[in-house]
Amino acid sequence: MKFNIKPFILTGYRSISFVFLFGIFFGIIWYTLAFCLMSTSSSRWAAPIVLSPTQTIVLEFQPQVATLETTLDTQRIALTTNKSTVIALKETLGHVNENINRIRSSMKAEAQRNTMDGLVLSKIQTDKIRDVNNTIKLSNDIRRIDADTDRELTTGLITKDEASQRHLYTQNAINGTTDLRSSAVILGRQVSQLRNDAETLNHSSSSSIVSMQAVKTLSDLEIQKYQAEIQLKTASDNVIALSRQVEESTRVLNVAKQSPYYIALKRPVNAALVTYPSIKGLKIGDPVYDCTFMIVVCHKAGVVSRFYDAEIASLNPIFRTTIKGRLIEIAFDDEHINAAQSQIVFLGRKPLFL
Repeated sequence: MKFNIKPFILTGYRSISFVFLFGIFFGIIWYTLAFCLMSTSSSRWAAPIVLSPTQTIVLEFQPQVATLETTLDTQRIALTTNKSTVIALKETLGHVNENINRIRSSMKAEAQRNTMDGLVLSKIQTDKIRDVNNTIKLSNDIRRIDADTDRELTTGLITKDEASQRHLYTQNAINGTTDLRSSAVILGRQVSQLRNDAETLNHSSSSSIVSMQAVKTLSDLEIQKYQAEIQLKTASDNVIALSRQVEESTRVLNVAKQSPYYIALKRPVNAALVTYPSIKGLKIGDPVYDCTFMIVVCHKAGVVSRFYDAEIASLNPIFRTTIKGRLIEIAFDDEHINAAQSQIVFLGRKPLFL
């Protein structure tokens, strides 16, 4: 009796065909379920990403943060310097204003004194001129007396000693007249000097060299005040601008330090990309589920622990299309730490309630 192998071959082909068809059917069902679950807003899912300190994208973030920190330190130093400059300029302005007020008060008082002294000396000068004129008239009489003395000496009416005494008296009288005229001229110059000083100090004219020194000192102080005011305005504006820059740089740096890439410089971060439809209503503490074959036999693997603000674009782990969303951080249970390597995880509840 011959062994017929054809039935076995036929049975084998049928079995293989059945398995193949079952696989195709199962694949179609799985793909359809996965497509439905990942396309509907009622099913929240995320694509896990493990960020580690050795990844290029993480290492490239360090220089950016370092640059922000350097910029912030530079701005803070400049802000401190400008604040110190403002304080110093305010003190300088205070001293300059004090000196200006003192000089103005002194100039005003000196001008008043010079004006009063000039009036007094002017009156004295008038009296002095009148005395000089009277003395000049008397000196003419004295010269006549001197001539009479010579005649009396010639006629023998008086002795030589008496003549000498009379000549000495008349000469002294003439010298006194000369001195009186000289003092009148000096007094006139003093009156003129006081008048010029008063006018210069009152800014009416600039004819007194002595008083011009006080005017020049006042002018120099006013220029110094003007320059200090400009510098103070500039420094104050710099303080305002630098304060805003420091505030903005601090905000940007704080945001950068909240980035998962910065945190990953210090420790691995179990992050996950969540699409915008899936992130609605999600909150910290919501459970995270990992599933066999991605959608069946699911178990709780951890909880949502943190949200990040930056938008992330990546490829759908199954359909390879571009998706956009935000990163979250997941605290995986120790016994389910391998769930971080899954293609997708589900958030909030199990898919298909399995």
